[in-house]
Amino acid sequence: LFRVLAETGLGIAMFRSKYGVPDGKDLFVQTGLPPKYLKMDTDILKDALAGHHRFSLWLGSGEEVKFDFTIDRENIDVIAQPMGSLFSVVMDKDGKPVANAVDFFHKNVIVFDPGFGTLDIFQIRQQRIAGTETFDNLGMKQVLKETAETINRDYKQDISIPAMQKFLGKGTFRLVKRENGRMITQDVPFAPILDKANRKVCEEALHTLEQVVPLEEFDYLIITGGTSAAWNSMIREYFSGISTLKIVEGTQNDTLPFAFAN
Repeated sequence: LFRVLAETGLGIAMFRSKYGVPDGKDLFVQTGLPPKYLKMDTDILKDALAGHHRFSLWLGSGEEVKFDFTIDRENIDVIAQPMGSLFSVVMDKDGKPVANAVDFFHKNVIVFDPGFGTLDIFQIRQQRIAGTETFDNLGMKQVLKETAETINRDYKQDISIPAMQKFLGKGTFRLVKRENGRMITQDVPFAPILDKANRKVCEEALHTLEQVVPLEEFDYLIITGGTSAAWNSMIREYFSGISTLKIVEGTQNDTLPFAFAN
């Protein structure tokens, strides 16, 4: 499965663009790992990506595109993911430095990365990772867990976290109850419950950030990770009184929706 996903990404990156095609050129891969896995998994990741790749891709209703190429192991570079977030905000979509790129490399930066299961907080001082923290109960999974627990407590309705996706699409859950001596169904909106849980977990995450990072020593807060899209306005409101801390989005230099920040 990893190889399928990796080759799909490589193939899409090699489609014809305004730069032409990579035929006849050396191929280089830049990728990343969480800092705590960098030493342990770098060689494994390089082994998985290096070598001969031969496959076909279909994008949407487009025609089959065939790929046949080799990636040399020495042309694969693996960096710590928070440094990848830093490069995302200092490079434009063409890989050229933005006007204030130098400023990021000479100042202290926090990378705040809430995902589905975890919250990762990284401190970057003068281009070096100075501290990393990971919390397993401060991501979107915790938001959905607390939403499900409230629904179970208040409505006696049991919704698992995997099943929550279906209800998120509808915005309601169905309740069967007795009313005036007969059984009826009622569709209950749960946006208020979800919003309350989302705000609670976000505030816990931001309070945690305060506890583990001396904010007065930092100049930039890069917010990235899919859950930051749901927390963006709350993050900005929470830190609005700290004039020395500038908040930037990890996707500020590309056209992807913020939910895809990574």
